Amino acid sequence: MVQLPQENSIFARTVRRAAGEDRLSHAVILTGRGDLTAAARFLAAAHVCEGTDRPCLRCRHCRKVLEGIHPDVIPVLDTEHKELTVEAVRALRKDVYIRPNEARRKVYVISDCRQLNQRDQDVLLKVVEEGPPYAAFIFCADAPAALLETVRSRCALLKYDGEDAPLSDGTAELCRAFASGRLLPVTTALLSREQSLKRETLQAQLEELWRAAAEALLVQQGKARPDPACAEAALLLADRLTARQLLGLDKILLIPAAIPPHKAVAEGSPDGKTRLALTQLAIAGETGMEVSRIELDRPGPSYTVDTLRALRESYGQDELFLLMGTDMFLSFFQWREPEAIAKLATPVCMARVRADAALSAALQQQSQAVETAFGIRPIVLQNECLEISSTEARRLLFFGIADGLLHPDVLAKIEREKLYGVGGDYRGLPFEDLRRVSLSLHKEKRRAHTQGVSDTAVQLAQKYGADTQLAARAGILHDVTKALTPGEQQALIGRWQLPVTEFERANPQLLHAKTGAAAAQSIFGESDAVVSAIKYHTTGKPDMTALEKIIYLADMIEPNRTYPGVDAIREAAARDLDAGVLLALERTIAFLQEERAAVCETSIHARDWLLQARKEL
Repeated sequence: MVQLPQENSIFARTVRRAAGEDRLSHAVILTGRGDLTAAARFLAAAHVCEGTDRPCLRCRHCRKVLEGIHPDVIPVLDTEHKELTVEAVRALRKDVYIRPNEARRKVYVISDCRQLNQRDQDVLLKVVEEGPPYAAFIFCADAPAALLETVRSRCALLKYDGEDAPLSDGTAELCRAFASGRLLPVTTALLSREQSLKRETLQAQLEELWRAAAEALLVQQGKARPDPACAEAALLLADRLTARQLLGLDKILLIPAAIPPHKAVAEGSPDGKTRLALTQLAIAGETGMEVSRIELDRPGPSYTVDTLRALRESYGQDELFLLMGTDMFLSFFQWREPEAIAKLATPVCMARVRADAALSAALQQQSQAVETAFGIRPIVLQNECLEISSTEARRLLFFGIADGLLHPDVLAKIEREKLYGVGGDYRGLPFEDLRRVSLSLHKEKRRAHTQGVSDTAVQLAQKYGADTQLAARAGILHDVTKALTPGEQQALIGRWQLPVTEFERANPQLLHAKTGAAAAQSIFGESDAVVSAIKYHTTGKPDMTALEKIIYLADMIEPNRTYPGVDAIREAAARDLDAGVLLALERTIAFLQEERAAVCETSIHARDWLLQARKEL
């Protein structure tokens, strides 16, 4: 049996913590100097374990993984060839769409990434991106650079260098207390330890904590790995410490912009006074944080360089740091007078994600570029933080599923004053207003598709005598909830008490049609005809109305669609509406069957109904 990582190792603790929080990435690159086969087996066990502390290493799934006989943990290795054969890669691609035999997940372990050529990686990339939710992939790579950047960017990076010295008893508790930034948890932890430990032992733990804090700072500055003697504590502190704690800041100023120069203010956005009030509510009770109205009181665009010059006059020789997000840091050279900014304040990037290899590389490259250009070394802090954009936050607010995302007082003010479109009346909107609201809920790529479906639906309605206004409205709303995650879809299902089939639970990519239809009805007050067209735009159904056929077909053939066979469907649709729908259904069913993916019975019934109807004509 393979020698697994020790229970107290950083690797084992990291995997168990992620599994306990349901944050195990579906695609992981394993690297390091340790036994990657052992690490991969441990990680695979965490995916399929049915115990409470995953992997428990005791349940029937874990035992099978350890023995190398679990049917849902599949090694991908070709011992007879230098590279994986085309047949092996194709077999994997087909096998992915066959549901697990007995576990909740199906795990593919690529034991030696050196066997993957560029063609293999391109095929696997599509599977990793678009595969079913139960599929997980573990890439074992001595050198992650052997994998294409496109693959690396879709995977979490997990290092395993062998065994690390376990933490001394009680240090993790102290680390969590100190990372909280509050005195009471620290005092409580120290007193509890003092009652059961000798003073000499307690002093040793405090010294270990001190070393861990020093190592945490080095980790935040880009050191790949802390000293094994205090690695666990260092990583814990590096994840938990705030920017203020890490940088030793006396004060953090939050500065709402009056007129952002880098982007247009979205229509309906709150004015500066309101945003100032929201920011003040968000930090109420927090020490060392203030809200400044310096940019709200200054006319014209809110250029950062002007703000820093004013702050320099106010704070004299005090050291200034400019905290910014990842996107802003990566566009730093496009700011007004970036050199002046770098000399007025040290740039500090608050990166969103620690484990994203591609992002980390981009941040390092940008940091070096800024240092080369201006002689100032930026600081990159990669803490665990909420991975959400302002657009996504507004989307959740719009659908009323932002509980827990914002400070309760902030959320209450938004709801009370109907800010960011919350609680507005969207029923019976003129089409242009409906279009504006719908497109605002999507990213650029999805906006193009949504507009394409609406335009194509109108064209089809004109050709086949359907209501063009209903076609336009159904088209512009058909993907209105598409951008929501499966968890957010479930929140809407709970909010509106929507029935969900077992097939839909197993294939959550279908849920947006049902939640989108509910949103069209509940939020926008659309007619039954529009609601039904949205509900069945992914699967079709028997005895579809003309509008239902049009939206189903428009979603398949709008101009941005480029999949194989789409031109044939467009040609059929140009001749006959039913012929176009029938061909689209047949092609979709055939593709899913070829890929051994589950096929919705509703689509099969829709195809059979159309075939029978055409026979009877």
